[in-house]
Amino acid sequence: MKSAKILFLILIVLFGSQWATKAQKASDDIIFKAMNDEMNRSLTRLKFDTYKPPFFMSYYLSDSKTMYVRASLGSIVQSYENPNRTNSLRLMIGDYSLNDENFAGGNSSYFSGGSLPVPIEDDYNAIRQSFWSMTDVVYKSSIETYAQKLTALKQQNRTDTVKLDDYLRVPPVQILVNSVPITNDKSKWETKAKELSALFKNCGDIASSSIQIGFTQSSFYMTNSEGSRIKCPSAMANLTVIANAQAEDGDNLRDQLSYSAPTLEQLPSTEKIKQDIEQLIDRISRMRKSPLVSNSYSGLVIFEGDAAAELFRQRLFNFNGLFAQREPIYAVDRYGRGGSNGFESKINQRILSANVTIKETPRLKSFNNIPLVGAYEVDAEGVVPKDELLLVDKGILKTLLSDRVPTPEVRQSNGHLRFSLSSANTNKAPGVINIAYNKGVTYDTLVNRVKQQTIENGQEYFYLITKMETGRFNPLIIYRVSAKTGEQQLIRSAQITDFSNTALKHIVFGTPEQIVYNTRSGDIPVSYIVPRAIVFDDINIEKEKGTNPKLPVVPNPVATK
Repeated sequence: MKSAKILFLILIVLFGSQWATKAQKASDDIIFKAMNDEMNRSLTRLKFDTYKPPFFMSYYLSDSKTMYVRASLGSIVQSYENPNRTNSLRLMIGDYSLNDENFAGGNSSYFSGGSLPVPIEDDYNAIRQSFWSMTDVVYKSSIETYAQKLTALKQQNRTDTVKLDDYLRVPPVQILVNSVPITNDKSKWETKAKELSALFKNCGDIASSSIQIGFTQSSFYMTNSEGSRIKCPSAMANLTVIANAQAEDGDNLRDQLSYSAPTLEQLPSTEKIKQDIEQLIDRISRMRKSPLVSNSYSGLVIFEGDAAAELFRQRLFNFNGLFAQREPIYAVDRYGRGGSNGFESKINQRILSANVTIKETPRLKSFNNIPLVGAYEVDAEGVVPKDELLLVDKGILKTLLSDRVPTPEVRQSNGHLRFSLSSANTNKAPGVINIAYNKGVTYDTLVNRVKQQTIENGQEYFYLITKMETGRFNPLIIYRVSAKTGEQQLIRSAQITDFSNTALKHIVFGTPEQIVYNTRSGDIPVSYIVPRAIVFDDINIEKEKGTNPKLPVVPNPVATK
């Protein structure tokens, strides 16, 4: 009887899986047929005035489902679970060598919005109609931009020494990756959010707090006029803890915890998160009474854990980081005045400490048994990235992350126009970045060396930063550490000043031990594998300038008992 029951369950799972696969294929067939039929119709019938039809088109559709829960002080503040479909397109007038892209400063009488929404159901005609309405506006705008670009080129006396095509040709690819549908019990995560947020109930020192739990799973569809067809899945779960307070002098304080993984079940255990929250509560309570930065400081600074990862993210992988960027043609002659990436002129030069090597491994799905959210198979332009791309070799910059728009020093795409997680937008972003310190020492040895060198420099203390503000190059959690005793004192209102990219050459120590930092670049999942700690020499830290708001007239009703 027992074996028969097990067999019955296996059959249910098997047939259920087969049914889901067939349903997914049927949905894919409708989506791709609608996209291809409308794109092919546009390629043959779009014609305006004396302009030819587009020479290139690419249609994108994102099919996503998001679950989000937010709780505060043990109660749900917001909770929803929504499906969403969006679309976008890329259309070019001219040819591969010269088209309407790579042009800036023109005026358009057409706006890009106003297209019809994409249905969340597999309605062939409604999907086509949505792309049709968007294509019409984009085509008219593109031919106007193309005419303005041709005029600008005739009027400007450009002295380009390198003639580059505006867009690269690549062989078409057919890559269809099915996702495994993930069903989350929203009530379960509501219960967890309430349980975790209730830990702040008796914390009168904290003015506001919240637990945010989110999960998005999506499939990104792309088809283009070159014959490429792509379906690429993506998923990311986040659990964020945010706490705000005021110091006794009114100074605004903030602390947070952030966890990311491919699925909600892969997030840390509830017990681990509770321990981290208890430490956060204690830390922010101490921070309220902690001293301000008293004197300007210039010396050794340790960036540990998430702070090290956020430092590299902000300095090397932001908009002006290690991305190949073409200087556009301007409507008004500004040639040579900006628009390209400053790192491009530094290829084959040293930009980092000689002990630092940076590689990208876009297909790496886990590191030290920790799942990585940034892994991907193909980019949004149909380019399959290499298994490993060497960006920086022992401090020397070797190449930049690129798409199909060539630049003088990066002539080929290495597949980094990435799909967004929850929309049909695309942008340049890394996947999995591995930053290694080649001659590292253990963490304890690193701290001892910093102590010794600080004393040799005639200073009493150095600084340890464990968290950086997201999107702002300032410490969130910073300690002043005695060089003699190692005693750590939490401080506040600190800011890093005069940190240019040349400072990246002055990493003097690092650990071979690495940590994982899962995050996002905009709406694109990215993973960083970085040294547990790195040490910079000659970092300037000063008191943050500004005025503090007044404390509340009436005390917080959530008072510690």
